[in-house]
Amino acid sequence: MRVIITGITGLVGSHLADYLQLLGEGVEVAGFKRWRSSDESIWHLFGRVRFFEGDVEDSYSVHEAVSSIKPDRRFQLPAQNHPSESWTAPVATIGTNVFGTIHVLEGVRKHCPACREHVAGSSAQYGLVRAEDVPITEAHPLRPLSPYGSSRLPRSCSPLSTTRTWG
Repeated sequence: MRVIITGITGLVGSHLADYLQLLGEGVEVAGFKRWRSSDESIWHLFGRVRFFEGDVEDSYSVHEAVSSIKPDRRFQLPAQNHPSESWTAPVATIGTNVFGTIHVLEGVRKHCPACREHVAGSSAQYGLVRAEDVPITEAHPLRPLSPYGSSRLPRSCSPLSTTRTWG
């Protein structure tokens, strides 16, 4: 099984790569990393994981990576993930979190449409949650309170949704 992790330099991405490595010889792990991201969390993966550099906002680099690895599974983890920063840089937040996701989904649709996908969400998409509503279920209303929370809405809820079904 071939797997690509977009956003591998983040906390979740690096730990996911470690876990997938434990699954054995039949798992080939690749990582897509932003060219300016620190290698601090992934240095131990060099030589064990195939890396592609680029930016999810650059559809060319995304297509190059996806067409090269042709993954069976993909984990979408890149994000500008700080709600407070999303107020300072809302356009950059939407660029990475929405358009970056669309670029990757389009790369998969074009190069390996049978690939199974996991796109991470965030509790920020639910907004203010009262104590009596915990634990939050997926049926809970989506009421984001920041550009970051809005950018993490499921694509089917987004006005930018491509409303397609992949694989």
